[in-house]
Amino acid sequence: MLTIQGRPWPPQPLAPRELQVLRDYASGLTLKATARRAAISPHTAKYYLDRVKEKYRDARRPAYTKTDLAHRVREDGLGGPDG
Repeated sequence: MLTIQGRPWPPQPLAPRELQVLRDYASGLTLKATARRAAISPHTAKYYLDRVKEKYRDARRPAYTKTDLAHRVREDGLGGPDG
């Protein structure tokens, strides 16, 4: 099992679309731009981000803001092929 900073990761794996939306949003795109890039509605993009935040809360690593999510992406090496 992969561990991040000594913690098992992922406690609940991110779905591919959750990961895509997380990466785009955390990279600085607006919610609307993130949704457009993923060819989904802003409502659906927000739903995916809410699921990601829920999974981080369940792992006792809350991420409440866009900045928090960007930190988690970097900490967990989720930024894409280059980390």
